[in-house]
Amino acid sequence: MINYAKAKLICDVMVHPDYQRQGVGTLVMKTLLEYCQKENIKWIQLSYAKSKQPFYQKLGFIERNPDAPRMILFYE
Repeated sequence: MINYAKAKLICDVMVHPDYQRQGVGTLVMKTLLEYCQKENIKWIQLSYAKSKQPFYQKLGFIERNPDAPRMILFYE
């Protein structure tokens, strides 16, 4: 995670294949997102493998403009 004042960039969160589908990735991401909320981070940008988009959408991320390379999440 890269720190930009009130914005964060999360890059390449990966779980070893032996531990996938056990909730590890969800736990890691929810922990990161809870930290961001606690720190009053309002904007999170995500770099991810396109095939993992449904996973991140379940966490609240939305797809950006097709010309933009990442998904984003805004907290109010």
